[in-house]
Amino acid sequence: MSSPVVEFGIAGYGRAAGTEPEPVAGAARAALARAVLDAADLDLLVVAGHGHGRRRPDPAAGLAGALRVREARTLVLTEDATGLGIIAGQLVLQPEVQTVLFTTEADGAEPPAAVILRRWHPRGRWLATEEFTAAGVAAGDEHDARIVEVVERACRRAGARRVDLARVVHRADPDPLTVLGRWLDDPALEPGDLVAITGSAGGNRWYCTLVEL
Repeated sequence: MSSPVVEFGIAGYGRAAGTEPEPVAGAARAALARAVLDAADLDLLVVAGHGHGRRRPDPAAGLAGALRVREARTLVLTEDATGLGIIAGQLVLQPEVQTVLFTTEADGAEPPAAVILRRWHPRGRWLATEEFTAAGVAAGDEHDARIVEVVERACRRAGARRVDLARVVHRADPDPLTVLGRWLDDPALEPGDLVAITGSAGGNRWYCTLVEL
């Protein structure tokens, strides 16, 4: 496989308890505890939201306040599906950033999950994120063909083959962070196995992220 543009992996994963008054902060604290880190160790807090307007409070800044983090950078995304690829870009541009918290806003459907990302961490290594758009809304066989295509593109970018993938999941419930956390804990999967999260947005944008467990 070819080396990614930046090396980072998943140092900790956590989910909020269903009864917590601040579930996003609860997921973040659980992930920090598993990574054996404090909130003060965070350099960047990333929250994937559910459509933000100017009148809404910044959920990443709100999370920083709940965790009592001072002066950390924050970033709000409109979706979680391609978040690891966006975070990779931030790490390339900001070499001083070493530790990242990535989580999602609570949507009421299930407790949010969070991951701690660290440069050079050997487990849960991000390899590639690929996406493309296409005219029209695809369905049926065309939908499936585009899923295969975006997975193939991500594999080529990472210097891997589709047959090398141990698991592939189409984006649905649960969210990608929950899927990755479960895969890291799955005894049927071994360190070094390649996994992919893929899907579409609106039937006309396609994406895939590859991770080495």
